[in-house]
Amino acid sequence: MFNGESTYLQEVVDHPNYDSFWQSRSLPKNMKNVKCAVLNVGGWFDAEILLVRYNLQRCQEEQSRNSE
Repeated sequence: MFNGESTYLQEVVDHPNYDSFWQSRSLPKNMKNVKCAVLNVGGWFDAEILLVRYNLQRCQEEQSRNSE
């Protein structure tokens, strides 16, 4: 695709399922010890994004409580 110039798009094509490639990039799992403000944005018409944003927010709140 795109003569090999879009590596991200090729990764999406190569990994259509939630395999170890995507699991290693999971935001809630990797949001540890964040010290700056984070803005979570999602919309009602995003396929699974709304649930992901909710889980990310919940994870950030738990991290914040645990660090106090």
